Amino acid sequence: MKLFVFGVFRIPSSSMENTLYPDDIILVNKLVYGPKLPSSPFEIPWINFLFFFNDNARSHIDKEWWQYKRFSGMDSFQQGDVLVFQETRTFFLVKRCVGLSGDIFKMVDGDVFTNNKKYTPPLAIKEHYSIIVKNKKAFYNQVDSLKIEAMLYPNSEISDGIEGVLTKKEYLEIQMLLSVNSIKKKKKKQRKNDDLFLVENTYNWTADNMGAFIVPKKGLQIELNEETFNLYKKTLQKFEKIQLEKKESNYFLDGKKTSNYTFKKDYIFVLGDNRGISKDSRYIGFVPVESVVGKVQYVLYSNYNDTFNWDRLFKVVN
Repeated sequence: MKLFVFGVFRIPSSSMENTLYPDDIILVNKLVYGPKLPSSPFEIPWINFLFFFNDNARSHIDKEWWQYKRFSGMDSFQQGDVLVFQETRTFFLVKRCVGLSGDIFKMVDGDVFTNNKKYTPPLAIKEHYSIIVKNKKAFYNQVDSLKIEAMLYPNSEISDGIEGVLTKKEYLEIQMLLSVNSIKKKKKKQRKNDDLFLVENTYNWTADNMGAFIVPKKGLQIELNEETFNLYKKTLQKFEKIQLEKKESNYFLDGKKTSNYTFKKDYIFVLGDNRGISKDSRYIGFVPVESVVGKVQYVLYSNYNDTFNWDRLFKVVN
């Protein structure tokens, strides 16, 4: 059942707040996208114990013993799905799918666009906002009456400015307050040390502004040039097991000079709901579909802040 039907995971960080909180125990449905066969005996409960005691087998613990195979599922991947995927054999991440295989993806001031259509995120998405108020005391009183728990702090550069990390729902509520002159998303500046998924950030992209580019799809053929080298080299090397090199104006795949490449796998682009602190596809790059374990369906129970949260018991995840 655990191998083919469901999985149970604990949320370790706050990168998915306010959808999922640290110490939430979640149920992952493997039947939605179709259960995948294990890639090694170490992924099979009970059987894996036998292999742990074999020195030769244990030396291959991080290798794939069998090729990827997934059974048919009840549904396909959808934009907005919250899912669990495998970063390494023992390390799993939970993120929201925002770009599907073959999509033309871009971000403009934190807004996601796929195929030139704006994606409407859930109200739980958290982003950094700048607020200009008429009267700070009145503003804080009104915020308290709304029972908003977001962290708000003064803007050191603007006397009547306040900053905070808010959900979309909190943003809409604060926007209506009479004490507020304006509220808008705070733009991130490009920095040299921005560790984005690119080989080199020559485009002045930031975590809120990037693209447009194609999310790789099985069968997609790309011309090898400066742009595609920058976008896809890490993906080819890590997941397609292809060594892409550039020598002067020529490109080499596994040492052979070539002008194009055809992807062998499908990929998705994922983001955390708590955008400001999430290490997601903006940094780790495209996620191969074959690494996805399943779709998050329920919070089984929650011990957020060391307290049992009854309102999160068997809560549906959207």
